[in-house]
Amino acid sequence: MQVPVPAGRLAVGDRCPLCGGDAGVQPSDDGFSCLLCGGPRIVVDAKIARSGRERPHLERARGLQKSRATWGVLAGVAGAAGAVSLVVSGLAAAFFHLGDTGGELAAAFTLGPLLFSAFGFSKVRAASRSVAAAMSDAEVAVAEDLARARGTPLEGPELARVLHVTPTRAEELSASLQVESFLAAPEAAPAPRMRVDAGDAPADADGDVEAEKLQRR
Repeated sequence: MQVPVPAGRLAVGDRCPLCGGDAGVQPSDDGFSCLLCGGPRIVVDAKIARSGRERPHLERARGLQKSRATWGVLAGVAGAAGAVSLVVSGLAAAFFHLGDTGGELAAAFTLGPLLFSAFGFSKVRAASRSVAAAMSDAEVAVAEDLARARGTPLEGPELARVLHVTPTRAEELSASLQVESFLAAPEAAPAPRMRVDAGDAPADADGDVEAEKLQRR
């Protein structure tokens, strides 16, 4: 989630990786969205060379958002239909004798839509989690671009300001970048082996030779 920002004029001039527009972004439930195409965006308040590595993650998030919206509409319609069927069935049962067949039909027309609605909303929740994961991956990609541009990973407070994320999320990104920077660093060269020549034998070498002669006698 992003920190509060003025809506409508943020990131003007920063081209959207999905549509190429530069009209800016506005806050959304998933972070930020492009004012032109409505696609998800990662905001950067810094002029840096962008690698575009966040685009696949943003495309995945946009597809998941569309799927989530579709499931949300279907689940809502099914839930409303189930509720109407429940009311109608209850009124009909109060004034008429439905019988076994009528009762089964009423249950089918009521429970079917309600069960589908519950399934649809579970798909909505799963899509929301997947969108959050995709946006998180996109944030990491942009934070890596920032680290390359600056030559070193940004600290949490500065990262929060530049990316418009919460301080907690900024600390998570900073820690992740620190770990990746450490793992990517070249390994230290092994210490050179010391070579001992015959002339550098320790002073008590003669004593060892005499002891060996005594053992052979």
